[in-house]
Amino acid sequence: MSLEHNQLRPDTSGVESSGRPLRVLHLICGLGGGGSERWLRDVVRLSPPGFVHRVGTIYPTGAIESKYAAELEDLGVYEPRRSVVAATEQSQRWLRAVWARRPHRLANVARATACIGSLPGAVRMARTFRPDVIHSHTQIDFVPCLSLARMMKIPLVHTVPNLFSQMHADGYGWVPRVYARTHPWVACFSTGEAHGELRALGIPADRIRYDLGGVDLDRVNAVRAERGVHAREIRRCLQLPATCRIALSVGRLHHSKGHPAGLRAVKALKERVPDIQFVVLGEGEQKRQLERMAEQLEIRDRVHLVGFQQDPLPYYAASDVYLRTARYEAENLAFYAAMAMGLPIVGFDTKDGRDLLCTVGGGVQVPQDDAKQLADAAAAMLQLEDRGRSLGRAGRIYAEDHLDLRQNVKGLTSVYQRLARGGQGSGATRRSEQGSGENAGRGGAIKLSENGSLCGS
Repeated sequence: MSLEHNQLRPDTSGVESSGRPLRVLHLICGLGGGGSERWLRDVVRLSPPGFVHRVGTIYPTGAIESKYAAELEDLGVYEPRRSVVAATEQSQRWLRAVWARRPHRLANVARATACIGSLPGAVRMARTFRPDVIHSHTQIDFVPCLSLARMMKIPLVHTVPNLFSQMHADGYGWVPRVYARTHPWVACFSTGEAHGELRALGIPADRIRYDLGGVDLDRVNAVRAERGVHAREIRRCLQLPATCRIALSVGRLHHSKGHPAGLRAVKALKERVPDIQFVVLGEGEQKRQLERMAEQLEIRDRVHLVGFQQDPLPYYAASDVYLRTARYEAENLAFYAAMAMGLPIVGFDTKDGRDLLCTVGGGVQVPQDDAKQLADAAAAMLQLEDRGRSLGRAGRIYAEDHLDLRQNVKGLTSVYQRLARGGQGSGATRRSEQGSGENAGRGGAIKLSENGSLCGS
């Protein structure tokens, strides 16, 4: 884990009283294409002047796919971690296959071995870099980060955008129990779980923070201004009819994201919207399964598994409706981007009372795994005169008021500053715990009536 020093920035907002820039050591399992990795990248690139970052990974380079490694290398904060275990393409493929397995003894042993093996390198990195704060970004790296923080008496920030149900489904059901025992040594928690669930583990309210990621509104506005251009270009690149309608879904190809339900919905949707095309951004273990399923449903010509996209916003701009098929979380970065772009959204009910589709609006909520109702709601939207754009406006307004990525990064860096000065706590509470502010009531839940039309609740 020997990494090069980040180039120093002007000493202003992040600078300590000693004049030394504030140093943050980030540890994460790997640099794949998930939300945690994207959030880390955004924190590094958007931190105000006076902060210096360094990034280390638990898994060796090549053990999992790396999507943000090159960009972080260019920023001067990351150097690939080499390992004899992942020295060849064949060994890398084997490791990826092992670590991708859901609750499985071999996978858990491999993960535990990686965590233990990464600790000496993390200690060397910390001694060289001398961080003021350590930031753990996933549940996998929590234990080694906690050990390192306690050993070196450095405040620890822990963020992971997962619900406890997601952790359990992915084989990390033990993590909340570890939180309950170790929270006194963690200065700030930020997870996807509800405030009440974290408080039930004994975590003090002033150590819980929820502004985890957001949307680059400047970039969204620039892309939306060229929506027509992107609509034509995306259709041309995918060889789609120029006037077809696109249903978009974004998320890794993993059972938790519910993409099979999206395919079944498209099968039903094409009967009412004959020109519908389904575009999915993301990579993962379910790719072959989804391709076979599309063949079996006889919609292979309508399903486009585009893979991971470093800049997904042009695809949002080109689309007509967003299908939120995730089985666990109501909110994630892909959903936020759909809101910010003003796309009408059809999403499954995840039984999360904080779901912005209910509190803010912006789309329609349908029962979990009900592909028929997902299709009916999408068809009802697309058959409106404005193709549902007026529904999407509520989400766009909320995103502009509450989901500004730069403001959320600024809030996190203020936490770094407070901890480096010997303070405690997050200094923030959850947006949806506070309510929807001025936007509350502008949208509201939209439901699908028995006759297939949309109506307010």
